[in-house]
Amino acid sequence: MKKIYTLFILSFCIIIFQSGVKSLNFSGTPPIDRTGATGIYCTACHSGTLNGGGGNVTLTGLPVGGYTLSQQYNLSLNISHPTPNRSIWGFSIKAVKSGGSSIGTFSTTNSNAALNFTELSHNGAASTSPSSSFTYDNLKWTAPSSGTDGVTFYFVANAANGDGGTSGDFIYASTSIVALPIELNNFSASNDNNNIILKWQTSVEINSNYFDVERSDDGQFFFSIGKVDAVGNSTKPQSYSFVDSKLS
Repeated sequence: MKKIYTLFILSFCIIIFQSGVKSLNFSGTPPIDRTGATGIYCTACHSGTLNGGGGNVTLTGLPVGGYTLSQQYNLSLNISHPTPNRSIWGFSIKAVKSGGSSIGTFSTTNSNAALNFTELSHNGAASTSPSSSFTYDNLKWTAPSSGTDGVTFYFVANAANGDGGTSGDFIYASTSIVALPIELNNFSASNDNNNIILKWQTSVEINSNYFDVERSDDGQFFFSIGKVDAVGNSTKPQSYSFVDSKLS
């Protein structure tokens, strides 16, 4: 009888522990590769329509018109929701260059954020009283020490209801491209027998390496479909072209 009683107590403790783990979900550290950089978002685990519900996520402090090698940029990520009934706030950010590999390094002094492999994510998701917005600050990205690659920042946020489940949460995502330091004269696109012909011309290029050509199916989220080598340094007009044969 004693052994049965001990086994019952042990089983009861395991059930309590498992129940506690389930209720936490990913409020600690989220899975990687949910920023949209690979086409997958937090909606893979949380129900709901991506960018539905009228809210958004914004990332400020990014470099403008190209970045300075080895410079650290202090970023802030704001999550907003139209109704003040959100109480748990999560996020992830990834910075990639053409081809999808990571570029630069992340760090933070925010106690609710941490490095998550090559991404920066919440670490113990911020918890508030019911609110319509929250801002993660002191998020840092350090530019690479060499190279002239462009960078695309993918960032995603969860405005959760705090009930411990995966339903009723709102996932917002966006991207921001830090382009190479060039001056663009013109850009055009035409359809030739279902081949989309892209043409553009630059007037000035400073340490440019290549153009990353991206496509979007919805006008919000873009992914790379190829690259075109650039001249590098020029103060004269330079012409380029690329053919997207997606429709052919």
